[in-house]
Amino acid sequence: MSQDVLRSLRDDHPGRSHFFSFDIPFEETLRRHAGRPQSVEFGAEVMREWYVERDLLPGGYETVIHQDSSLQETVRHVLARTLGHSEYASDA
Repeated sequence: MSQDVLRSLRDDHPGRSHFFSFDIPFEETLRRHAGRPQSVEFGAEVMREWYVERDLLPGGYETVIHQDSSLQETVRHVLARTLGHSEYASDA
């Protein structure tokens, strides 16, 4: 269902659209979730039900950001893609 929503947003948007997907394994997702306030609301069992590894839109519309990308690298990458400014491009 989320793919249908994103595809509809992309198709209905008159300008350029950018989609980013974090490629984070389930175990790392659980570790990160444990530090969030929502961790008391739902746990691993619920997350396992909806987690789909590399759940990407067909057609290659998404830019994949890997788990080892730092916050700074991720922000620079998103700015480079969305603004088209090479000064934001990551050195990596």
